[in-house]
Amino acid sequence: MKEANINLSFVLNVLVKNIIWILLAAFLGGGIAYGYARHTAVTRYTSSVKFLVRNFTMNEYSALEEYAAVGLSASSISASKSLIGTYIEVIKTEDALDMFLEDVKANDGYKEKLTYTYSDDEVAVAGDNWIENIDTGDIKSSLTLGAVGDTEILQIDVTFSDARQSEAVALAIENVLPSVINQLYDIGSVRVIESATTPVRESTQTLQTTLIGTAVACVFSAAIFFLIAYLDNTIKCEEDIKVLFGVLALGEVPDLQEADKYRGIYDYGYVYNTDTAEKKEDK
Repeated sequence: MKEANINLSFVLNVLVKNIIWILLAAFLGGGIAYGYARHTAVTRYTSSVKFLVRNFTMNEYSALEEYAAVGLSASSISASKSLIGTYIEVIKTEDALDMFLEDVKANDGYKEKLTYTYSDDEVAVAGDNWIENIDTGDIKSSLTLGAVGDTEILQIDVTFSDARQSEAVALAIENVLPSVINQLYDIGSVRVIESATTPVRESTQTLQTTLIGTAVACVFSAAIFFLIAYLDNTIKCEEDIKVLFGVLALGEVPDLQEADKYRGIYDYGYVYNTDTAEKKEDK
């Protein structure tokens, strides 16, 4: 078929003719993706803590009225927002990570404060000695940091495959970060506005992976059928002759085999009626 023949009618015709095979391919692709997701999915847990960022230290303002006035000014809000990027880089420094790690170990993994309870279908994968095995690299890779919308609020998400690690590190950050920022760095201040939350079990990506596999298989199989149809240059009807050669057809040669199904066949003085399967004498 020529490029001029690729139109909506052509697309719909290919889809309708091969819909069964396309659906089978989609089903097969979804099944393969589902099996892959089920065997590779890792359950993860996220605990979050939020801080309010200010562009001044508490020691700079002693009067409550003055603090409130500065806190509400537009310029102060804008400056506070700009500090979030700086704080994110500070948190990722080795010195800050060491402080978080030391706090986790000093508080024995915050065992007495942990709020997450494992259900029957969950397993604490890190083992009971996770406190000795965790390091600053683990903490750094677990962090997701950013502003909450267009605000002065810094949110830190801590994600591990073990709920105890997530919550313990989040509690350590909650405990240590204000002193790291407020005392060690003369660049504004932070204070906790939402304590470390109970870890949330992240839904596995099984459904998403299955849908992606189904869609990819569907599109790929449809593309193959479109390519086959596009490369097929056989003439199937009068319209093909007109499009390919620019001439009109004088007529069509009937399919005699098809016609034989609907008429009698004369042979040796008898008529064979294909509809009734009876032989009658020719009069």
